[in-house]
Parts: sequence; C-alpha cells; structure tokens
Amino acid sequence: MQTMKITPRLFPILALLMAPLALGDMVSDLIARAEKGELDAQVQLVELYTRGEAVPKDEAAAALWLAKAAALGDAGCQFKLGQRYLNGEGVKKDTKVGIDWLTKAAEQGNGDAQMTLGWLYFAGKGVLKNSEEAARWFMMSAQAGNAGAECQIGRMHMTGAGVTKDDVEAYKWARLAAAAGDVAANKLVFVLEQRMAPGDVVEGQIRFQDLQEQRKMGPALGAPPVDPAEPAIPVEPLVPIEPQ
Repeated sequence: MQTMKITPRLFPILALLMAPLALGDMVSDLIARAEKGELDAQVQLVELYTRGEAVPKDEAAAALWLAKAAALGDAGCQFKLGQRYLNGEGVKKDTKVGIDWLTKAAEQGNGDAQMTLGWLYFAGKGVLKNSEEAARWFMMSAQAGNAGAECQIGRMHMTGAGVTKDDVEAYKWARLAAAAGDVAANKLVFVLEQRMAPGDVVEGQIRFQDLQEQRKMGPALGAPPVDPAEPAIPVEPLVPIEPQ
C-alpha cells in the first residue's frame, strides 16, 4: 500500500481538519475537570460559553459554571455572578440574589463589588437608599486604592452625604484619586481649591502626602472588617435595576 507523503504545504490543511477534534477534546477535558470541582476549569468554561469559543455561545451554561465557581468562594466569580443576577444575563433577574453575591465578594475585598454596592446604596437602586452604607462600601474600596472610590469619597466629604462634611478630607481623597489618573478627581480638586482657605488646602496636601507615604511602605490601607452579624439593610422586592 502506498503511503501518502506529508509535505510542509499540507500542514495548514491538516491543522484545520484536526482542529475540531482537538477543541472537542479540550472542552471535554475542561468539563470533566470542572465537574470534579476544579476552579480553573470552571472559570475557563465560563469564558468559552460567554464568548462562544470552541463551543456555541450559551449564557445559561456560562452562568451555571460561574455559579459553581462562586460557590467555591472565588470573589471575582461572586462579583460576576452578582452582576448577572442584577442584569438577568443567563439567569432569571433577581436583585436580592445579585446583591447577596456582590456582598459576599465585597466582604472578601473585591473592589469592583464594593464600588457596585456603594453606587446601589447611594442611588437607592434595588435597595433602600442609604448614604451611610454607600460610604462604608466606597471607603473600603478607596482604602484599597480604587481611584474611582477615592474620588467618590472626596465628593461625599465635600457635600456631607453619608460622612462628615469636611473639605480637608475631601481634598485629601480627591488628590489621591487625581494622582492615580482619575479625570473627575482633577475637577474636584480645582473646585475645592477655589472655595477652601489657603491653610485648609495646605492641611489637605499634608494629609494626602502622609497617606501616599503610608501606601508606599506597604499594601494600600486595609478596609475595616465587615461584621457578618451586622443587620442587613432591607432590600426592596422586585425593583428593576440598572447598575452603574
């Protein structure tokens, strides 16, 4: 029997013919590992089903594997699952469940979840409006170095929403956010400098520099621990929500 000679010119064609089989084996392997509880495999399946790569795009399947990963305690997956419940992506829209998952992620230090909760409580979307609770979550994110949260804390100190009205503190947080490249924070710094006494601006500058130096010495200032026993703020039932 004559054997076909494989030349370099045939390599691309053979690669194309073998690709579906190779992808199928890869997906089967991922599913097998994911079903055994391997977090990395579950996360990879979420990405594949979300993007429609190697498998047909399937938001429900993506949400299923994301839920399994979130149940293992991965904060990033908990945040993403919370967003899916808020928006009804691959799951039935459920604001309360979404906020529960966001809270789990935020309590583990996920800055995106902390920011999202801050905006939800600040605007009263899906929860009872509560500026103090919003400030608590924004502050956790700000203390971890999130520039958007730093800017928002600056705004809240400037107006006294949920925190003590204090232009010096507002200036400190706005300068921190501006130093990190937050455009809105630059505008806030300008507004504050126009209305603050020169001495207060100097004091704000000193606080800003002190906090910068503390952060250079180690990780960003940690957020105060969240007390799991702390009474939850009641969630309004069946309120449509479009998170910012």
